[in-house]
Amino acid sequence: MSENIERLFGYSVDDALAPNWWLEHLAAEDRAGAQAATLCITTQDEVVHQFRFRVKDGSWRWIQDTLRCAEREGGRPVEV
Repeated sequence: MSENIERLFGYSVDDALAPNWWLEHLAAEDRAGAQAATLCITTQDEVVHQFRFRVKDGSWRWIQDTLRCAEREGGRPVEV
C-alpha cells in the first residue's frame, strides 16, 4: 500500500489496510466486476478494469486499475 492513498483518496495507509476496506468503498454495482477482474490475474499477466470508488470526502471517483503479475511461482502470482 502506497502513501499516495492519502493524497489521492484522503485515507491513511492504516485505513486502507483494514479488512474488506477496498470492497466496502467500491460502488455496489461495480463490486462483482471488480472482484472478477482481480481474480483474472491468476491466469493473465495484466488485467485492466474500471470501477467507482468512494473517497474520504464521500464523493465517487472512477478508477482505472491496471494489475500486472510481476512474479509467478508454481503458476500462481506471488507479486502483483
